[in-house]
Amino acid sequence: VIASNPPYIESNDVHLSQGDLRFEPKSALASGSDGLEAIRIIIAGAKNHLNDNAWLLIEHGWNQGEAIRNLFAQSGFKEVTTEQDLAKRDRVTMGRMLQGQTHVSAQMHNKFNQGHTKGCFPTIKANDLRWLFEFLQNQYLPQLIILRG
Repeated sequence: VIASNPPYIESNDVHLSQGDLRFEPKSALASGSDGLEAIRIIIAGAKNHLNDNAWLLIEHGWNQGEAIRNLFAQSGFKEVTTEQDLAKRDRVTMGRMLQGQTHVSAQMHNKFNQGHTKGCFPTIKANDLRWLFEFLQNQYLPQLIILRG
């Protein structure tokens, strides 16, 4: 599972200059004119980091659900759905990369399947997570949070 809470606010949103948001780095909140720049990068690159049948989950703005479902579908994700928050607003979209659709690097695949039955997800140790975070940060997927699924 890859879960991400990337920047998703439109860069010209007036709220960025109000309240507590004034003190946050703009790059942590805003992502292009439509707020989808970072999300496009994450969705496009996810198949290079997901194992077969793995999920990608992305938090987004309340008004971006349809656009993000379309981005997921265009990138080949299946079982695409959007979950709502407690206020009944679209908040997290997820999709699954089916077997044979992913392009996980041999290095990453070997790291996580070494000594384990193929198809089983091994117990991840803290060092493995640090390695994985560094690996993903060195790619182009900003602000990723990896969760054990």
